[in-house]
Amino acid sequence: MHRLDSSRAWDTDSQRSFWNSWIAGNLSLTTPREDAFRTAQRLRTMIEALCLSSSATILEVGCANGWFTEILTAYGQITGIDLADSAVEQARQRVPAANFYCGDFNHHPFAERSFDLVVSLETFSHIDQTTFLERFSTLLKPGGHLLLTTQNRYVYLRQVWITPPAEGQVRPWVTTRQLKRMVRQRFDVKACFTVEPSGHLGLLRIVNSRKLNALPCSLFGADRIKRLKEFLGLGQTIVLLARNRAA
Repeated sequence: MHRLDSSRAWDTDSQRSFWNSWIAGNLSLTTPREDAFRTAQRLRTMIEALCLSSSATILEVGCANGWFTEILTAYGQITGIDLADSAVEQARQRVPAANFYCGDFNHHPFAERSFDLVVSLETFSHIDQTTFLERFSTLLKPGGHLLLTTQNRYVYLRQVWITPPAEGQVRPWVTTRQLKRMVRQRFDVKACFTVEPSGHLGLLRIVNSRKLNALPCSLFGADRIKRLKEFLGLGQTIVLLARNRAA
């Protein structure tokens, strides 16, 4: 099986250039793709279960064009940051009530222990992961929560549509086990699961075969079969909720 993860070192300028180019060709002020929207609904349920106060401070890291920032405004005072200036400009137009910053999250002068919740969607696979987790812990209040989603390495290595990394792109995908191991160094993991089963290479060619899924779906229901695959770690996106241990 081909390995498509990039081993390139993190470089702020090349990353900004890549994401500005990617956004120009892929993002607009429209709604997200259907699978991202379904995942967002699951995230909303998790956030609501935290019972945040109306004055809660929320930071979104990798806010892109602000599509999820707009949802977050229902739960507190929102700050967003993204490396790509073109994304931040779109976000400011979309969510004028939030505060947005353009730049490297690791070097932005956010006050320590100032956020009740840090959210990061589909960003973890494009960053210096160890450094980001350290910063998340530093910025969160003791007992604050981290909610992130990221690509599931096991599934993404078995996607037929994946191409080699573009110039300036880094993407060290992680498995559920790897993610939990890294996060547990500073956080207590409260939930970790996968969503949106996908993949059509190797074993997943059989697992996701429409023909082979027809009978179990008719007997038990398509939604139940989907949830079983997610429980088994075969969803394309990992969702993790953790509580900060920092004193």
